[in-house]
Amino acid sequence: MALRIAQQLNSPYSAAHATRWLRASEHGRTVLAQIRADKLNALTPAEQLALAAGQRVPGLVASFLSGMVQEHERGVGGWQAEWPTVAAVIQATGLAAASMAEVAEGLKVDAAQMRSNIEATYGAIFAERATMLLGSKLGRDVAHKILQEATKKSSKQKRHLSEVLAEIPEAATHLDRATLRRLETPEEYLGSAEAFRKALLSSKPLKIKKKEQ
Repeated sequence: MALRIAQQLNSPYSAAHATRWLRASEHGRTVLAQIRADKLNALTPAEQLALAAGQRVPGLVASFLSGMVQEHERGVGGWQAEWPTVAAVIQATGLAAASMAEVAEGLKVDAAQMRSNIEATYGAIFAERATMLLGSKLGRDVAHKILQEATKKSSKQKRHLSEVLAEIPEAATHLDRATLRRLETPEEYLGSAEAFRKALLSSKPLKIKKKEQ
């Protein structure tokens, strides 16, 4: 679903991540093959509903953008047109969330396969991290150019990105050996994920009191 939605929204970055997720499970690989063959019969009903909802929202966003035109003194249709659009977006979002909750219940974490998927990228998945590290020293544009060439070389020669960066003078000057060794360690590139996870698991469900009849 995520891959199809990413394709609909013309987001190659999201599509690449969705592809890695699909490769992590047997069902995911089956779905990926079906999507590439343009056959969606491998999708469950819940997955199809989530995909349908995702395809509706971009068109509804266009209605929001049209309603942003500033009208003179009083509304002549802009904000009135937003009412049904807001309702439709909420409906589609709710449907997608409920459908994905059903899908998530059947997910199984395959840590070994996930690690294998990361290794298969030869460190390219950590290019963004390297760009940020170098960007603070050399500037974003220079760092982006260095990583663009490094990832191409890494993929072509099937060598880890950290090894390639160690051979580039501009990168090696600002990234010491210890930093390069840790560059491709997933556990050190989680951002605030752990804090969010703990907060989510420790949070109590919201209780809504029913009004007395």
